[in-house]
Amino acid sequence: GQPTELPFSSIAVLSSRMQSHITHSPVGISEEIDEQKRSTAEDLITRNHRDHHIFFNDQQFHNHLTHHILAAYSFGADADRLKEIYKAHQLILRDKRPHKYDITEDNWTQFQGDENAYTDYEAFFGKQAEKLGINATIRKYGFDQTMIVRLFAGIYHPIIHLGYGVEFQDTLMVSEGLAMDAVHPDQLMVFREHVHQIPPKSNTTLIEIFESIANDERFKGFGGDGASKVATSLHAAVVELANRWFISNDDAIIATKIQEYYHFVVLLYAAIAQRPDKDSVRFSFVLMHALTSMYFLEAFMHSAQEYRVPLLRGHLMTTICSYIAEECPAFHIDLLKNYKRDHVKDWEIIIERGVSGEDEHALKVVRSLYKAQKLYGDADGIYINAALLTMDHVKCVMDWSFAPLGKEEEWDGRGVLRYATRSMLELVDGVTGITVEALQLASNKAFDKIKNMVALK
Repeated sequence: GQPTELPFSSIAVLSSRMQSHITHSPVGISEEIDEQKRSTAEDLITRNHRDHHIFFNDQQFHNHLTHHILAAYSFGADADRLKEIYKAHQLILRDKRPHKYDITEDNWTQFQGDENAYTDYEAFFGKQAEKLGINATIRKYGFDQTMIVRLFAGIYHPIIHLGYGVEFQDTLMVSEGLAMDAVHPDQLMVFREHVHQIPPKSNTTLIEIFESIANDERFKGFGGDGASKVATSLHAAVVELANRWFISNDDAIIATKIQEYYHFVVLLYAAIAQRPDKDSVRFSFVLMHALTSMYFLEAFMHSAQEYRVPLLRGHLMTTICSYIAEECPAFHIDLLKNYKRDHVKDWEIIIERGVSGEDEHALKVVRSLYKAQKLYGDADGIYINAALLTMDHVKCVMDWSFAPLGKEEEWDGRGVLRYATRSMLELVDGVTGITVEALQLASNKAFDKIKNMVALK
């Protein structure tokens, strides 16, 4: 049946430095966490903080090492497994860069958006967390007008990283999360004034809003642009869409709305991953992060009450942009509800597969889905079905879809080839002079040849 779990208020502490004081909603965590696991997890997170940069390449791909360790740790991974995770991630990580700027309370906003300031921001926010405490530091800086919308930049990574720091009350991860937030680009800042607004009262549901997006010609042709570009091009329309969903800071309304939104994001992740005319399953890499960040967005509804509206609306506006950038794929909820799981009946097996698996994102998805079920119930099997569907079809990073799911090419396999050609281009860039257009043309020709040879659907 169910894995042993403790409520947040009872999570065993990692050490005197890394501990959890969160006192809301339950999450799966093993009771068998012992001192060796705690000390190993803390040591690996400390080593990562000391040695590694938050981005592992020039495209600002994020260091997920600590996410993977803590997700596995929370489900009872032993010390050897935690070390394996560290070793696997370490292979691609970059060294931490030297200090460049002197960041103080008087000038801390001046270097925002500058990746070269990451190490300096990390040191600054670390000192502030030691002086003010974690929660006060996040309120003062993380929810500042110049920072709160950036939490959702970079495919939601700042709120995810910061969320882990809050969950385990770890100053190192909080300083990293705030520094990551500070150095991300500011395209989402077009929503800065709007996230605080209370929209008009309405009974419009999120499903209705997103189905209207899919049927609106204004939102066609943005597939592959990314949420930030969509925000820049369509910010007024995105705000209008978000304003159709009523939200206020009333406790009862927040409780209802976060449940609706959490459930909807599960559907946005898993109900677009199948089509009745295709045998394949495709999970959006971007919208997967909308789900894994929901774990922490829900948590902030309890620990950051005065910021609940801007956090919810900021996440929603980013998710609207992300859906448009996916070329607005259709929802197939019945396929998700009816997914056959005869081979797996309970969460324990799914969680074990996640902990032992290679891909950290899949494990984080399972953790978010397990939390949804603990909070809101079975939901007609949607949460466990989504978790099993993920485990059955995601074994490594290349199993995620990086091309828009609303485009046919992603379903016939061409999207994976396009991603592969872009990866090849990164490897040869500046050496061979090959353009991405030439590589894409070559991949298209290769795909057509393969398709003819094996009659690929």
